[in-house]
Amino acid sequence: MPQKTIPYKIDQLFNGQILLIEQLPAESLINTMIDSYKNLSLPNRQALQDYFLKYPFWGRLDEAKKDYELFFNRADALKNHYADFLWFYERLADYRSKMILYFFILNWRYFTLLTPVIEPLYSHYFDLDIMKVSKDEVFVDLGAYRGDTALSFIHNYGKGHYKKIYCYEITPQTITLLEETLKGYENIVVRPYGASDVSGVFYLSENGDISANTLSDSGATAVKTVLIDEDITEPVSFIKMDIEGFEQRALAGCRRHIAEEKPKLAISVYHNNEDIYKIARIIDEICPGYTFYLRYYGTNLSPNEVVLLAVYEASS
Repeated sequence: MPQKTIPYKIDQLFNGQILLIEQLPAESLINTMIDSYKNLSLPNRQALQDYFLKYPFWGRLDEAKKDYELFFNRADALKNHYADFLWFYERLADYRSKMILYFFILNWRYFTLLTPVIEPLYSHYFDLDIMKVSKDEVFVDLGAYRGDTALSFIHNYGKGHYKKIYCYEITPQTITLLEETLKGYENIVVRPYGASDVSGVFYLSENGDISANTLSDSGATAVKTVLIDEDITEPVSFIKMDIEGFEQRALAGCRRHIAEEKPKLAISVYHNNEDIYKIARIIDEICPGYTFYLRYYGTNLSPNEVVLLAVYEASS
């Protein structure tokens, strides 16, 4: 006789949050967020305002002007997509992932600190219990910055565990540093392009931190964009994305690689208010059969550095 699966206590807690979100009017959600924010210490409130001013991906937060666009955007995402959050929760494969998503929602609603779910052991993107590699990995690093992720890949898995590494970066001065950092390593290809769902030209949008530069429709510095499906002709086995809100478009440009080769995926899902519930759906639509995990590498005050890990398992 098959054993019944015993639900985690977290399942009850998460479902309770989803039920509250479903039942409460959006105004109540917004007011709770504002009240929770005002109950924080002055240094924490100022730190949050400084952060959302520097990184304007999610909405404005200016207490002096009573501008709480951030909270309106979060309430909109929760209220209109609670069923998507629930779908994603049910697809997460381990307890740690479920805890992260639960704390993510608690932080959005009440500014609950994220300390309990910060990754204590493994390097960013590379949970060695989940992301296992062969000696012939073709690793695609979208948002390679100065080469830190490529070096972390080599450090975690060893020089003998890749066939080739492709590094994509859009900021000219960063590309120079990237090439300098990686010049002593074999079989690493630096691509000065953005990854998108179209081959064309966008423009560099600077966000006050060179690591957070992204693409826009206008600007002074032109950046060529490519579809990874067209730019890389050989099979790939591992794709990492941290490209400041362009992840959905880049995924569309990787559709063939994902559908045919089923690479491991490590995708940042925090650069806007929808990626957290939407990107897993996109992957599942491209190629059913992926198993999903969440890992959190960020700070304790507001969710950043949230990464979706996806591994293909035909039986899932």
